[in-house]
Amino acid sequence: NRTISSDGKGKPVGTVLGENSTIVPDLSGYTMRDCARVLEQSHLSLVPEGSGVAYRQEPPPFSVVEGKTAIKVWFK
Repeated sequence: NRTISSDGKGKPVGTVLGENSTIVPDLSGYTMRDCARVLEQSHLSLVPEGSGVAYRQEPPPFSVVEGKTAIKVWFK
């Protein structure tokens, strides 16, 4: 397992479990730019809705997904 933890806020941002599995990071409170960076590091992609800071996401935090999965994030 490889933990990615370079968000600058002390929050773990994602864990790559293997070639094709990743634990979805908790993106609440992140800006859209930070979400995009964190998801890219976790081999995931961002589908944004709105603007501001993240308050909801699908799939939810800590779900196990396949690599390259699109994460929809709502901002306000």
